[in-house]
Amino acid sequence: MKAKIHQDVFVGIFIIAVCATFLSGTASKPGDSMTFPIILLGLMAMLAVVVIIGGIKKTKTATAEKPIENSLHPEKLKTPLIAFLFIAAYVALFSFVGYFTATVLFLPALMARFGIRKTGRISMITVGFAVIIYALFVRQLNVPVLDFGYVGRLLSF
Repeated sequence: MKAKIHQDVFVGIFIIAVCATFLSGTASKPGDSMTFPIILLGLMAMLAVVVIIGGIKKTKTATAEKPIENSLHPEKLKTPLIAFLFIAAYVALFSFVGYFTATVLFLPALMARFGIRKTGRISMITVGFAVIIYALFVRQLNVPVLDFGYVGRLLSF
């Protein structure tokens, strides 16, 4: 019989790999701007270790009478993988079109992919989110988020 490893072990390892990748990206950031991302990535990595330990315990307690019921199957990973790809594309869009344009493209695409079809609801959520973020971060906190990326530089925005 082929030994199965609980999926939590793989998920925890994947999360740690993502944290390590993002941590390597913070090395080029100036001064104190990398402190908060390092704290968040460290917290995520610690929680991933907890997930791995739980997965190892679940793997060890599995027997022939009580096998691992939720072993790793590609069909179970389809939805999280699609969400991850959408988010990766969203982050990649930041450089090209800026935060607000990427957000206005990302939110409706993700909602449509996961079954929200009412255009009124999609529009209200997207516009509401963009307006709240604009009012809070740009107006209230004076965070410079109005960058239009490479497209803005090409068009001289």
